[in-house]
Amino acid sequence: MVRPMTAEPLPAIGGYPVERELGAGGMGRVYLGTDTALQRKVALKVLQPELLEQTEMRQRFLREARALARVSSPHVVAVYAVGEDPVSGPFVVMEYLEGEDLQARLRREARVPWQQAVRYCKDAVAGLKAAEGAGIVHRDVKPANLFVVGERALITDFGLAREVQGAGVTQAGLVVGTPAYLAPEVIRGNAATPQSDLYSLGATLFHLLAGRPPFTEESPLEVLATALRSEPPELRSLVDVPEALAALVARMLAKDPAARPPSWDALDAELARLLEGEAVVVAAPRAAATQLFGALSAPAPPAAAPTPPLEGGGLLTSGSLPTMAVPPPSSTPGTLAAASPSTAAPASVVTSGELAAAAPRLKTSTLTVMMTDIAGYSERTGRVSREESARWLALHDALLQPVFRAFGGRVVKTLGDAFLVTFPSPTDAVLCACAVQDRLWQHNRGAAAADRIEVRIALSAGEVRLAKGDVFGEPVNLAARLEAVAQPGEVLLTDAVYATMNAAEVRLAARGEQSFKGISRPVTVYAAQPDGVAEQPPFGARALARVKDSRMDALVAQAPIAVAKAHNAAGALKGALLRLRRPQVFAALGAAAAAIVGALVLANLGDDRLDRIERGQAREVLAEAEAIAEPKRTGVDWAVIGHARLKLGARERGFAAFAEAVNLGVVDDDMKRALLIGIEERKHDGAVEVLAAWPGAALTNELKALLKAEAWWRRHNAMAALEQRKQLTDDERVTVALLDVTSAECADRRHGLGLLRRFGKDEAALEAARALGADPLRNACMLFEIAGAEAAIKKRMADRAGP
Repeated sequence: MVRPMTAEPLPAIGGYPVERELGAGGMGRVYLGTDTALQRKVALKVLQPELLEQTEMRQRFLREARALARVSSPHVVAVYAVGEDPVSGPFVVMEYLEGEDLQARLRREARVPWQQAVRYCKDAVAGLKAAEGAGIVHRDVKPANLFVVGERALITDFGLAREVQGAGVTQAGLVVGTPAYLAPEVIRGNAATPQSDLYSLGATLFHLLAGRPPFTEESPLEVLATALRSEPPELRSLVDVPEALAALVARMLAKDPAARPPSWDALDAELARLLEGEAVVVAAPRAAATQLFGALSAPAPPAAAPTPPLEGGGLLTSGSLPTMAVPPPSSTPGTLAAASPSTAAPASVVTSGELAAAAPRLKTSTLTVMMTDIAGYSERTGRVSREESARWLALHDALLQPVFRAFGGRVVKTLGDAFLVTFPSPTDAVLCACAVQDRLWQHNRGAAAADRIEVRIALSAGEVRLAKGDVFGEPVNLAARLEAVAQPGEVLLTDAVYATMNAAEVRLAARGEQSFKGISRPVTVYAAQPDGVAEQPPFGARALARVKDSRMDALVAQAPIAVAKAHNAAGALKGALLRLRRPQVFAALGAAAAAIVGALVLANLGDDRLDRIERGQAREVLAEAEAIAEPKRTGVDWAVIGHARLKLGARERGFAAFAEAVNLGVVDDDMKRALLIGIEERKHDGAVEVLAAWPGAALTNELKALLKAEAWWRRHNAMAALEQRKQLTDDERVTVALLDVTSAECADRRHGLGLLRRFGKDEAALEAARALGADPLRNACMLFEIAGAEAAIKKRMADRAGP
């Protein structure tokens, strides 16, 4: 049993005499000790006393020791031994270093001369390369973890290190690291890679040179948000360094991992040339950050084919973060200066050695770019289940994609609710946009409110760069910015599209000049004009005639089934589930059905088929029952079929059979138990809808008890059933939400936050939302939703309090 350890220095740790404390961090303490056998000083690292009882912290601590022990480099602190002390718990015996970390130096001197900073960075590259060779990603590279002994820099503190391919101890959705140095992809919740360590080293080098990190907002939350949507300031605007060095740091800080130096060796070669006074590779400036669906920033073009400058801007979209506008980058001296295509002088790009040989060759093409986005997507997804959101998106995709194809459109990227599509013909692009709006008008006219879809569409045209299936350049960025100002149902286009299309095909109206961030010139915006005919599609469905409706309708019909299969939920229901969802299925249930429930318990009917199922004859019983023609099957037959299917593992088809039994007024306790078990592990629409239709108040009480269940799906399926029974209160929704926000999964906590935003109205709800905001690293998947939730709860509280 490990006894609690005090914060006072100990006389010995694991047999190593302790002289004094060297330092402490949030996770551990380091003491100076003596290896009496080898007569040398050692550093002894132990966990903070309050962390000793936390299994995850102990595992993380031991992971550091294992990671360090596998790395052999003069630029990584060495591990000599690992042990367990009865007082201090696990400890690591490490190389004792006499010097200081670079964070301490920055506190003394504010900045580090650029030559020295580059040398330290080069040492760090050697250490990180050795770590990668051992299969390790550091995940927390920063000045405080670079320790200088004489003129040699070493990487320390592998406490957050993780095997590149190994299983993680960290909870899903948890972002680890120090905010000012975290790579954008890690902030979004993606796995850390050597490329994200390279970004962190770039942020560290920026700090050493400029005396400040790339982003210096007031709170960790703001730092993370700014790192996602903004470019760091131009380094040479803060400090006088060589242009080539500023350009290299900019590439290390590229939002797109593919736009950063491709390897530690490549980065080491560039740093060496800087120190030797040779030319460094000067790449095209990175696009302002992350454009649609991640980064679309440009890699460096070859010297023989200089290209016009790339303007920044765009849109960030992620499975766990909301859509946001991204500001443009600052121009970068030493790279291609930002200017309009008409005035930009071609910039010479110096390439040398293997980096030049590896530089990707970019193609260019003149295309029309379309950007689409669902209006109200974030609001909707915050209040429905994940499966329902997926079904809605599949319907959206099935409606739009056949229209794109009919007009020669190529879907370049699709993520969540947005499409980036390119067209060779600007006229076809505009006609396609009108056809999309007409198709959605037709769909919405006959759709349930939950299935209606409205999109914003914007088009731009011009020369774009093509690389690895992506497109980037000013037309992409401008389309993203224009789409952000469009209204639902609108089609907006730029003057470049207007100038190159056949304007006779579509009625257009000028909206005047507008300025957009990252675009060097004012842009005249045009809008496609609807016909204005009542009860008719907005653009008369003329262009829509080019789409084969039968193909499109088939895709639309298949979309919900495809999503269900993809989520392993309701995939096998087919016709039975479709029948289950028809309003008339349960219309007959009511007082009459409830009155006869007691007489229709299977055990009282003397049906021996249930006993045969339990004796291992489920397959035979099922074959016999399914041989009865459906119109002649009784409720008992359907119940037997359901039990047999469940016994054979066909759960969803079993629930569909139970639905038919309930529809005919037959229920039994075994059916109910199977349904309640069925909702425990994942979403089961079939089970939920049968429970929603189940007669009697007793089940309502059982479902309400499940709202406090530990299993996430169990309480949420219970909540869904109660919602359909119209027996769920707002306070009960908040009860579920308060459990959600304690989940280990960030996506689950985000769902709970969404419930609090919609229904929270007391101090408990407000405190829960604030607690999420107080831990931005752990809750990165909802960074931009917490403030809105707090505001909604406060408003509801104020409304309740009255004037």
